[in-house]
Amino acid sequence: MIIDNLLTLAIGKSRLPKNLNVMDLLSFNWLAIILAAISSFALGFVWYLPQVFGKTWQRLAGLSDETIRKGNLFTIFGSAFGLSIIMSTILYPMVESRTFVEGFTLSLTIGVGFIATSIGIIYLYQRKSLVLWLIDAGYQVLSIAIMGGIIALMEG
Repeated sequence: MIIDNLLTLAIGKSRLPKNLNVMDLLSFNWLAIILAAISSFALGFVWYLPQVFGKTWQRLAGLSDETIRKGNLFTIFGSAFGLSIIMSTILYPMVESRTFVEGFTLSLTIGVGFIATSIGIIYLYQRKSLVLWLIDAGYQVLSIAIMGGIIALMEG
C-alpha cells in the first residue's frame, strides 16, 4: 500500500498490482536489482577517491584518517549494500518497463526531488557546509539515476 501510494505520487499512477504480496516480489528481476546496488558501490568508489572528492569530503565531514581506519568496514559496507538493495528494490517497479533514458531521468528526478532535498534539510539543521551537501547529495542523486537506468535497461 505504501509503495503503491508513493508510485502514484511519483509517476501519476501506480504500476503495481492492487494487492502486492511476497509472490510479486519473487517475480522481480533480482539480478537487475543487485547490479543496480553494485553500481552504487562502483560510483562511490570513484566519487570518494582522494583525487576526486574524498579528501574534501573527509575534511568537511570531520573524519580523521585514524577514525576512518578504525571503522568496521564489514558493518559499514555490508549495511550500505543492504540499504542499496532496498533502494533498488523500491525503485524497480517504477522503472522496470521503461528505456534506459526514461529510467535514468525518472530516477534522477526522484534523486533531486526527494534525496538531495532530504539531505539538504538534515545538513541545514546540522550546520554542515554547502560543499559537503553537494558532494553527498550529488553522489546519491547520480547513484539512484544510474540504478534506475540499469534496472530499466535490463527490464525494458
